Amino acid sequence: MLFDAVRNPLNNLSWVRPATGLALGAYVIIAILGYALFAEPLSWFLVELGACALCALGLGWAERRPARAAALVIGTISAEMLWSFFRLGTFDITATLVFPALVVGVGLVWGSRAMVLAAVAAGGLIPAAVLAGRLHRSEPFFHGQEIFALIILQVVLLTVTLFGRAVLLAYGRMLDAVAQSRQHYAELFRSSPDGLVELDEHHRIIEANPAAAALLQLGTRGGRRRPLAEVLADAGAPADFDIARLRPAEIATLELDSGRRVVEAVARNPRGAAGRALLVLRDVTEHRRLAQHHAQMQRLETVGQLAGGIAHEFNNLLTAIGGNAGLMQDHPADDVRSLAGGILEAQRRAASLTRKLVSFAQHDYRNPEALSLAREISEMGELLRRTAGPEHRVVLKGGGPGWVMADRLQLEQMTVQLVANARDAAPRGSVIEVRVAVLTREEAAAAGSPLTGGKQLCVEVADQGPGLSDEVKRRLFEPFFTTKPPGAGAGLGLAAVHGIMAQHAGAVTIESRDGQGATARLFFPEVVRG
Repeated sequence: MLFDAVRNPLNNLSWVRPATGLALGAYVIIAILGYALFAEPLSWFLVELGACALCALGLGWAERRPARAAALVIGTISAEMLWSFFRLGTFDITATLVFPALVVGVGLVWGSRAMVLAAVAAGGLIPAAVLAGRLHRSEPFFHGQEIFALIILQVVLLTVTLFGRAVLLAYGRMLDAVAQSRQHYAELFRSSPDGLVELDEHHRIIEANPAAAALLQLGTRGGRRRPLAEVLADAGAPADFDIARLRPAEIATLELDSGRRVVEAVARNPRGAAGRALLVLRDVTEHRRLAQHHAQMQRLETVGQLAGGIAHEFNNLLTAIGGNAGLMQDHPADDVRSLAGGILEAQRRAASLTRKLVSFAQHDYRNPEALSLAREISEMGELLRRTAGPEHRVVLKGGGPGWVMADRLQLEQMTVQLVANARDAAPRGSVIEVRVAVLTREEAAAAGSPLTGGKQLCVEVADQGPGLSDEVKRRLFEPFFTTKPPGAGAGLGLAAVHGIMAQHAGAVTIESRDGQGATARLFFPEVVRG
């Protein structure tokens, strides 16, 4: 206990209780032995009983008020020793042992400055008590041996004080460094972007930083003393996850909130055999989404390059077919001219498909110019309504000032394509909403935009159809992929939209869930009109 006190002066007073108990026991024994065996006078016995009573009172205070208890016991022992010196009129060997210990006790409770003052006071009060006792009994002053004993006592007190002061100052500085280090690491623990959860040997939560509390929805108390398995179950983690099965540095993937969030977990000392364990949690939902988006873009780029090459070669063949069919139209036979007309019509349709393929492959950039997006969409109103047909109602919303660098014909092509898709997906009599919005970077990111620029403009086409499954959404921009019946579509509409938006340094996204309709968004970076 005393060693702990020296390591933590002014902070750890747990030694006061056992020290006070030791003093109480010592005075009880001294009182009994002095009265029963050595026939000490009644006054001496009463003083010892008083010391016992005060030490007992200090023992009662030691738990709740250790500094007050220490002051009471140190004062009691000092007063009793000085009374003994006064009564005996001579020095006692116990003073050499007891008073240095009392001086150190003062330093442990009140610091090095108080210890120096206590040593000075003890060095003066001890000879004063002895001298007062001698004067009271008209005895002579100190003789040579007593003066030597007094010098030894003063040297001991001075040595103990200097040594104790040096120890307390050194450990005080060490404690300051430890406190700063603890504060530094506590701040790192609280501010870490990863979730940190400290667990005991039974995998109950000891401490969780704010990031972990947010991930696991622990609330203000941080889930303290709750079993980790119970917390993970409340957060929607798989029931078979067991931290004890993890090897050190092994990464486990958890899906929380019914798969809406993906978290990677790494455990340090996961089995808890040596005590506490640390669980590191990292929310990788956005990272996974971006990785999937990047993989899809790479796949589409590869397909686009292949489609572009095929389209160019096929277009050369179509040119030859069209030229020969044109010559056949001059044939005198009517049936030959009719067949030539059919070949030319098929050639025109095939050429239209190749243009869409080239557009998807990012090789068909026409004439970009600064356009007011809201005005362009507004002027398309009648065209969009004709595209939707009489069985659907097109509603234009939004607007506001905002300019984009785009090709007017390609913008019209993309918007018409999205409205046509909404028409084919929505039930009769439903509403197709076409909205234009100017978004900040944060608003665009919340809407699903992968662009990293500042302000963005968005064209949004929303239908009230049955929605799309996850598998369909993953393949929407692939060439020749379609959910329409055979003969109803070539599957190049959205592929062409994707290619055109890539040319415009923009992006196209489709947001949908089964049974909740679909919303297609075109994101353009805003430009300043010159």
